[in-house]
Amino acid sequence: MATAINKTGQTIRLGRAQMLSAYASGAFAFSFGTMTMFLIPLRARELGVPLELIGILVGAGAFLPMFTSIPSGAVADRIGARRTYLLGTLIAGVVALLFSQTASYWGMLALHLIAGLGRGMGWVSSQTYITSIGVGDQRPGIAGRFGFSVNLGTLVAPLVIGVTAQLVGYQHSFLLVAGVAAGFTAIGLTLPDVRARAPGTAHPGGSSTGFGEAVKLLRLRGIQVAMLLTFVRIWVTGGWMSFYPLILVQEGFQPAMVGVIIASVSVVATGTSLLAGRASRYETKETVTALTLMLGVVGMAISSQLLTMPLVFVSPILVGVGSGLGLPLLLAIFSEGAPPEQRGVVLGMRTAGNQVAGTVTPVVMGGLLTAVGITLGFAFSAAFCGTALALTLWLHVAHRRRVAARL
Repeated sequence: MATAINKTGQTIRLGRAQMLSAYASGAFAFSFGTMTMFLIPLRARELGVPLELIGILVGAGAFLPMFTSIPSGAVADRIGARRTYLLGTLIAGVVALLFSQTASYWGMLALHLIAGLGRGMGWVSSQTYITSIGVGDQRPGIAGRFGFSVNLGTLVAPLVIGVTAQLVGYQHSFLLVAGVAAGFTAIGLTLPDVRARAPGTAHPGGSSTGFGEAVKLLRLRGIQVAMLLTFVRIWVTGGWMSFYPLILVQEGFQPAMVGVIIASVSVVATGTSLLAGRASRYETKETVTALTLMLGVVGMAISSQLLTMPLVFVSPILVGVGSGLGLPLLLAIFSEGAPPEQRGVVLGMRTAGNQVAGTVTPVVMGGLLTAVGITLGFAFSAAFCGTALALTLWLHVAHRRRVAARL
């Protein structure tokens, strides 16, 4: 069991069932996102939409959260992560239901914009919630189990949605996505209302939107490094995930098998997420994150060359290692880099960075694949990510040396 502060300022203990619900809440955003990421490009292709417009459609889901993630974190800091989480799951569920009723590209574009708002709100609030539980030495383990739940959700999601799409078609499969969102709403209702700090201890000078705090936090080199790492993590997984299913379908793989291949990312990520605490004992969290993300970069670079069984699983395995270890380590990096009363804001910053990458990546990838072909498109994207990781490691090492020199 772990302790937390409730909305009245009392210290409470969360029982086993409540902790399981807290861990499970993190699976919402990624399960919902994986299912919609799987269905939307395939449904758009079914409607005859060209690749360039599919890239815009996929990226639309990350557009609004670029601007609303930090305010969502500020809201979670003020009214509680549980309430914010429930609002996000409700929005996502309604949008998924509407997806099942539309056959219009422009309707899908508008709905995906709103879906991103709900998904982003749910993700920021679930991170804020889980990092508000326990004391410092408990949090790496808690974050690792939270990451395990997140990756387990992304393992199950493509398997289920792939089979469903093959049975009932892409459009009607959105009804399942709506049901999944409703299930996570029910999970949120079982959670106690906890806060990162006791009432009346708000950070002085905080703004209602959280942007003022975010600007101050961005001046910290540790937060800068963390933002670069989270940006690259989403670029690798998002860029690869946006178009790899299309490539597999074009190579003759059935939707159910595509779901199995994509799910293998989560198989690896689910297992490796539990190793985050142990890995961070040997090197800094930032270094471990950068090195494991580099494996994902390699996976992206070679994915278009390995399209036969069983080699088709090599890229998902490499991407899965970076994704699995990266999530809990980044949660720890961000939560330790800001005061408790600004935890929602800093995790909102992380989500905003994710959304920037999630918006830009599919648009850039769609243009690259159209302009230079699949092989060079993935290679150019991987080269960019590798360069960004090298820069991030240099900044981190230089910062550590400066800090050591002051001691």
